[in-house]
Amino acid sequence: MDGACMVLVLCGLPGAGKSTLARRLAQSSATHIDGELQVEVHHISFDDVDIGGVVAASSEVEEVAIDFEADRWCRSRALALLEVERRIDESRQTNNSIGTCVSRRLIVVDDNMYYRSMRHQCYLLAKKHEVPYGQVYVEVPLAVALARNARRTGSARVPDEIIERMHARFEAPQPADHGWERHTCVVHPQREEEEPEGDAAADLDLQRLWQAIAAMWSDNFVRAEACEERERERRRDEDREQCLTNFLHRLDQQLRGRVASILATATATATPTADRRRGNGAGKLVANLKRVFLAEARSRDDVRVFLSRPASAGGVDDAAPTEDSAELQLVRQLVEVFAERCLAALAPP
Repeated sequence: MDGACMVLVLCGLPGAGKSTLARRLAQSSATHIDGELQVEVHHISFDDVDIGGVVAASSEVEEVAIDFEADRWCRSRALALLEVERRIDESRQTNNSIGTCVSRRLIVVDDNMYYRSMRHQCYLLAKKHEVPYGQVYVEVPLAVALARNARRTGSARVPDEIIERMHARFEAPQPADHGWERHTCVVHPQREEEEPEGDAAADLDLQRLWQAIAAMWSDNFVRAEACEERERERRRDEDREQCLTNFLHRLDQQLRGRVASILATATATATPTADRRRGNGAGKLVANLKRVFLAEARSRDDVRVFLSRPASAGGVDDAAPTEDSAELQLVRQLVEVFAERCLAALAPP
């Protein structure tokens, strides 16, 4: 296993057996040891953070037939995600302070997660901290989920129409289409409707599941992707800087030609002695204006927009000199702006 902790997201319909599975993982973790390293299971149930015992995902179902405060739901879900991140950070700090990894923390995120975007939020937290990420899809037929939910009482019971809508819109993990879902394990608890919910995961092969979790943990693709992304960004920054350097060089060449004509005009029109002295200092004045103008050009909005164009349009990935008409037009516009500034500075008081 690689890393001090791992984020494991459970997804599935209400009544599928996710919380039961999380408890069984926690109970069996005492016997699951990687060498001399103990695995600690930290179970974070979004229902425990949510208000009124309502299923966390239910607020995102349109036309929900319950009295629900969306703002409070959003805040409670944000708090649950913050708790996931706090556990990740806590685990990393604990092991870093000791100097070696003395324990492994499996952070089990328990929620319906029926939209892919919900699971992706957890993936982004793992990516931010570069810790391993995996998913367990607890899959049961709709009829089984409804039957188990019917045995619940009070706020723990979810309206049947909510489960039905959720089932219709459930975005099951698709590792082949979404690379970040590549580490997904599908489990099928017992499907008999008569099975008590407390035994919903009784037939799960926990040893096989732990082996799958260990494989996910060892293959920290999240860290590899983060490193690759940083490298791509570094190369983009280098290309962007090179393109900017080339652009400013071509702008400087055009400014030099315009500076010569501006100075020639200033010298030709300086007849009195005082004007001639002013004309003699015009070269230094214009040179300073050009230096300032080139420095300002690095951060101009129109220049940044040009540099952000795709490579096919002569943007940041194309550092070689081009005859791009858009670039030529921008250079000419900037030269005119500079010329107006120079003429204003050289105008008699």
